[in-house]
Amino acid sequence: MPTKGTSLEKKVEKQFRRLGYSTERNHYIYDKNNSKSEIDVYAKKYLGLKRRYIECKDYHENIPLKELAKFKEVLSQNKISRRKAFFIYHGKLTERCKYTGIRLMDYKTLKKKISRIVWGKRALFAGAITAAYYHKELYDYGLQIFEKIQDIF
Repeated sequence: MPTKGTSLEKKVEKQFRRLGYSTERNHYIYDKNNSKSEIDVYAKKYLGLKRRYIECKDYHENIPLKELAKFKEVLSQNKISRRKAFFIYHGKLTERCKYTGIRLMDYKTLKKKISRIVWGKRALFAGAITAAYYHKELYDYGLQIFEKIQDIF
């Protein structure tokens, strides 16, 4: 049974803001037939060049496949790549949900991954002066690896 998802939406929105995204909850998008669809959390950065469409579901039991299918259809109707989409959930996924092509992540995992990125940035910045002073090539290499990790989001 689903619960009211606004609490989860607010938490997810906060996590994406930590990564530097500007966010909007309950964002409406319109397809070519002017049909309106709602995205729980819309996140963008780099002047809108990097966009993320996030669906949040807070269930106490298994999340039905129809919830993912509905989100996948909204993405398809609006010509949004599944690589730009996240399905963040509390609860459990049925086995069939895992093979939809959409990034699935429970909230605890999302929070942990984003915390690693944020702390990684801080550590990189803290060591930047020393690394730049002694080993510029090493600093550049570390920055390249960090950017690849962060590119997931």
